[in-house]
Order: sequence, then structure tokens, then C-alpha cells
Amino acid sequence: MKDTLQFILAGNALFTVENAETGNRFTFKVRKPDDDKPHFVSVLTGADNENDYSFLGTVFDGNRYRHGRKSRIASTAPSARAFEWLLRKLSLRNDLPAQVRVCHCGKCGRCGKTLTVPASVDSGFCRPRPLLPPMRTIRPHEPPSPARGSSATSWHPAFGLRVEASGSLHPLRDTQDFRK
Repeated sequence: MKDTLQFILAGNALFTVENAETGNRFTFKVRKPDDDKPHFVSVLTGADNENDYSFLGTVFDGNRYRHGRKSRIASTAPSARAFEWLLRKLSLRNDLPAQVRVCHCGKCGRCGKTLTVPASVDSGFCRPRPLLPPMRTIRPHEPPSPARGSSATSWHPAFGLRVEASGSLHPLRDTQDFRK
């Protein structure tokens, strides 16, 4: 992964931290249920890789870890200390030592979908975050000219909608009343 901290804080991260020198490894889940909530950290504590996670603590503002009062895992436990160390190192933009590696578990850090495309496996995300292009204004009383439109977009005058090649409909942004 190119930006490990971005992956961890993406909202639905599942990853393993391994120290080749000591042989220790811990699998963490870091979830953010809503934009206005902090990140919740859990660690794998049992044999079931899907369900045996225990609450560890919370990440605030993307860089402050606080061990949870309700966590059944001590703040001095190796898994708690490992996550706190990892977040501190990555937040300060320090490089991790060569013997420490962070591996995603084949799932997108944002949505949790299984990664299959080599580029997505490398990045840890199933697709780049969509950047919406600015919408062009097409007035309902005139079809788009070839210079303004493209063959991939058509115009539906009865509904005042732009029809993309994918079949999705987009309302026009023009607020003028053209019925006059």
C-alpha cells in the first residue's frame, strides 16, 4: 500500500501488522460508522477471522488513539501497544522499520469489497474516490450542439434531463422557466 494511514482511516479497514523480527502479528479492524463519528479499533482475538474481534479503542481526528475504557484488553497488551505505536508512526509520517509490514486482507479499505484487480490490490481500494466533473448546463429549449455535447450524452426535452450513455438520468441545473 502506498499510503498506509489513508487506508487505515478509510472507514472500513481490515489489515494485519507483522513484525518479522519478533514474529508477532495482529489483525485489526478500523471502522468509522459516520463522518461525524470517530474511528473504532478492534483486534482479532479468536480463531474465527470474521467474528472474533474485540474492541480495543478509538481514533480521534485521524491521529489520536485512546484506549477504550470498555475494552477487555489491557492498554499494556502487545496488540494495544502495537496499534498505538503504528498510528503514532504513520501520523508523524515516519517510515516503518524494514521488519514491520502492514498488509490489507484483500478487502477495500472504504467499502469492504473483495479486491481482484492488480491495481486495487496494490492500493487497498477497489476504485479511486470519484471526483465528479462539473456539470454542463444544457437549456431545455435547445438541444446541445455538437461542440458542447458529445455522442455519449443525449438530451431529453420533455423531462429536462441529461441522459448519459450508461442510461443514468441527471436533472439539468438550469433553474429558469422556459415555458414563457
